[in-house]
Amino acid sequence: MTKLRTGVKNKVLVGVFGKTGAGKSSLINAILGEPNCLPNGANISACTSVMIQVEANMTNYSYEAEIEFISKKEWEDDIKSHQDVMSDENDNKNEELVRVATAKIQAFYGKYGVGKSLKDLMKGEHFREIPEFLSPTNTVKMISCGTASELSGKIACYTRSDNKMEVKHYWPLVKCVTIKVPNTKELLEHIVLLDLPGTGDCNKTRDNMWKSHLSQCSSVWIVNDIQRAASEREPWMILESSFSYLIQGGECENITFICTKTDDINPKNYLGSPVLKNTELHLDLEKKGAAERKRGCIQHRNEQAKIMLGERFNDEVVKKKPFIQMEKIFQVFTVSAEEFQNDENPILEQEQTEIPQLKQVLEDMNERHSKTAVKDYISGVYGILSLIKAANSNDSTMVEMKSNMYQLLKDSLEEQLSTITSLMTKHYNDLKKLLSEGVANSKKSCLQIAKEKVITPEARKDGRGYHRTLSSLCRNKGFCRSTNGDITDLNKTLAESMYAAINEKFAVIFPNAGTTGESIYKKICNFSIISDNMAKEWENTPMSLYLMFLTTEENFLKDKLKRDVLLRKKVIYESLTDEVQIIMCPCYEEASKISGKGTLKKTQELLVKHIDSSKNPMFDNAQKKMLEGFENLREYIEQTLRTELLESLKRSLKTPNSLSLPGK
Repeated sequence: MTKLRTGVKNKVLVGVFGKTGAGKSSLINAILGEPNCLPNGANISACTSVMIQVEANMTNYSYEAEIEFISKKEWEDDIKSHQDVMSDENDNKNEELVRVATAKIQAFYGKYGVGKSLKDLMKGEHFREIPEFLSPTNTVKMISCGTASELSGKIACYTRSDNKMEVKHYWPLVKCVTIKVPNTKELLEHIVLLDLPGTGDCNKTRDNMWKSHLSQCSSVWIVNDIQRAASEREPWMILESSFSYLIQGGECENITFICTKTDDINPKNYLGSPVLKNTELHLDLEKKGAAERKRGCIQHRNEQAKIMLGERFNDEVVKKKPFIQMEKIFQVFTVSAEEFQNDENPILEQEQTEIPQLKQVLEDMNERHSKTAVKDYISGVYGILSLIKAANSNDSTMVEMKSNMYQLLKDSLEEQLSTITSLMTKHYNDLKKLLSEGVANSKKSCLQIAKEKVITPEARKDGRGYHRTLSSLCRNKGFCRSTNGDITDLNKTLAESMYAAINEKFAVIFPNAGTTGESIYKKICNFSIISDNMAKEWENTPMSLYLMFLTTEENFLKDKLKRDVLLRKKVIYESLTDEVQIIMCPCYEEASKISGKGTLKKTQELLVKHIDSSKNPMFDNAQKKMLEGFENLREYIEQTLRTELLESLKRSLKTPNSLSLPGK
């Protein structure tokens, strides 16, 4: 019973992407029915700068925020990095990184902080208002308010970059903010909305947290202004660079593109465009009143956006990544948060804003998770009660039957385990062959790929400012999110040929959505030591009660294993990148110390030299690590099933008849 109570499933994460100004905060506020919950862009200079998690407050009716800070050491390292950027005398200074560094220092210390020394900036007097930051044990600040507006006002300085705010900004020191909203049980009891910043700042802690949370997202929302939704390249670049963290190295099952601000349209200009001028739509809407004409334009543009985005997804994702069966799990919503919350003369009806439909998606997701949790708990309790009833029905004639059933099920366990061994051995051999091909290709092409995509990319041929981007990447062990949200990962780039070799097979073994005939997930789902013939033979006898208990034990164990396989799958997939990073780390450390004139060239030469001299052990180790991870997974599955089910068999069928159990 204790196992059942503690066996609550993890919450479902929905990642919300979008560049600054796309309307993410307004969208989430509209869904929550709280116009002022998340601070939004009333000021065009403001933007969300930290990761925000939104979930239901299930304990009271307050609006609460948990603000988690980075460590003092991490902030000190951050300042050192920013001071290096700002003091750089190189002619090829990266002005964008200088702007980011200056903004972060000034946000917390004020405009005079830029010229101060590291020692002055780390004095305790600067952190008096946030003692949690200096605490060695409690690094989380709690804020509780009676209204959403009040909470929004209090957390703005912890979440947003806004040069118009006169108060001190603390967001540079914040790792993550969790907002808990009351009265949202039907929407968010089992769901967490993850508002991901549209920009990066090359902060190691936030970058690592960003990657970690990304791999946990079951669903992803890409938010963009409808006027740029189909034409803008940036959201697709972010999606493409994030794909391996979401899919192969994550658990994402669907991708939703959300076009915002659909009410922002000029009917005269829209209908007068060359594409629509003098068309049937144009002529028909010109006869309508102003409100109806605008509504018609909005609906027509929404329909066109859905068609174009569907085609774009097919071109950008489906065709480029045929090993991922995602055609049926891409959808588009065209929403207007403004119209949804407009109580005075709205142009659109509530349903036409598509906010209700988006809320329904969350409610359905939440309900499925809730029903599954309840079903599993009730099933588990029923199994335990069946065992109690069976034990209290024992008599001398059942001793032999229990003994026979024990042996039959024990033999069946080994037989079923052998089918898992057979399948996973086949997968292991296939992976080994593909990895060997990937290793050979990597050794030949890794240097060229790394040069073209990261070290000396064509787009950066002139070298202006790129040395600082490269330096930031080296300080972060090969990974960096730029100020426009784009991802650069040298470790994954080096392993690109190995991933290309295994991706198709990996998707067969570990599919995110549904199952394949050869997937480990399906094998676990179908696993059972109780055959149909056995269940039929013992039907309507006291022995069926033991089978009922064992069935619930099996189901509980299989659910646990499926979750464990998903977590281990991520580790296995990322093991290639992790091993590359281990080999590259000494080089990254040395490169991060290079400064002054010629920094870019020296850093590039160092990276090239290290990659060329280390590529053989780098890729050999990566192959070995992935295969070890897969073999360990096989052993874990087999050992867990054998150990746990043998214990269940003993608990149910080896219990002495004289043992007193509750129930009578």
